[in-house]
This record gives sequence, C-alpha cells and structure tokens, in this order.
Amino acid sequence: MFLPGKHETNYVFENHIESWPYAFLVLFVILTVAFNKDKLIPKLSEGITLLMSVAIIYWVIDHGFYNTSSGFLKTIMIIGFIIAGFSIINAFVKIPITKSLRLFLSIWSSIIMALLAIDNIYSVYQNGQIEDSVFFLDKLSIGLQYFLLGVCSIYIAQNIMMIIGFLPDKNRFFNKDYFKD
Repeated sequence: MFLPGKHETNYVFENHIESWPYAFLVLFVILTVAFNKDKLIPKLSEGITLLMSVAIIYWVIDHGFYNTSSGFLKTIMIIGFIIAGFSIINAFVKIPITKSLRLFLSIWSSIIMALLAIDNIYSVYQNGQIEDSVFFLDKLSIGLQYFLLGVCSIYIAQNIMMIIGFLPDKNRFFNKDYFKD
C-alpha cells in the first residue's frame, strides 16, 4: 500500500495512508478465514436461529422499515416474519429436523447475518473519524463499531466461501454426482 503506483508521478504519502485501513481490513479477513476456517462459524442450533430471528424482527421494528410504502419491501418483510415465526416455533416445538429443513434454516440465518453485517458496515461509514470525537465514550463507541465491522467482514467472507463450496467444479458441472453431493 505504501509503494508508488505505476502511473503515480508525485508520491503523496497521505493518499497511501488513507487507503491503508481498507487494505488492512481485506488482509485481516483473508488471513482470519484462511487460518481459522473451521473455528469461525459455530454450529447452528435451534437456539441460535431463534436468537437471530428475534434479532431481525427487532432490527426491522427499530429502523421503522414497516412504515414503507413499497409493496415489494412489505412483501419481503411479511415473508421474513413468516420464516422468523416458523424458526421461533421450531425452537419450542419438537419438529424433526430433516436435511432440507436444516439447509433452509441455515440459509435463513445467513441472510440475517448478511443484513445485520450490511447495516453495521453502513452505520460505521456514517460515523465520523475517531479523532474528531471529543468524549472518550464516543471514541469507545466508534472503536467498538470498527471492531464489529471486522467481525461482520469475517462472517460475510466465511458465508461467501461456504456458498462457493456449493458451486460445481469443472469435473462435476451439474451432473448426477454434483446433485447427489
């Protein structure tokens, strides 16, 4: 990041410093996913899915997304509330968990994590710089949000890696073995 670029005639150190946090975040995420691949995502259980479903309902209510006039967003929220209701019922009732139901709840949890991660990324970039904060609690809050940004980035990268694992390779391109696996 600190080396001059090919088409950079005048080296400006400040421009390289401004891009350092982004490079650090990308490097941090790649190294964390590479070295801690098996430890990152905890095993999904009905309790975790319940907690995530309650969290997404709270998130929708807290941000006031239910006040939208868009029919598309209202449809998505109704579908989301139905799925969240099912996962809440699933946590309290002994429903046999099949592989397809487990996959469905895993996808639901991944969608929730992606939405909360995107919301966190958006809120971090809406804040000012940590140096501009006057009070210690404001600096601590911004620092905590940047820490959660790193955690969210790791979860997003891990979910992308899991999705890529489902894609076919060149030897099994949507054939019988691919669908069996």
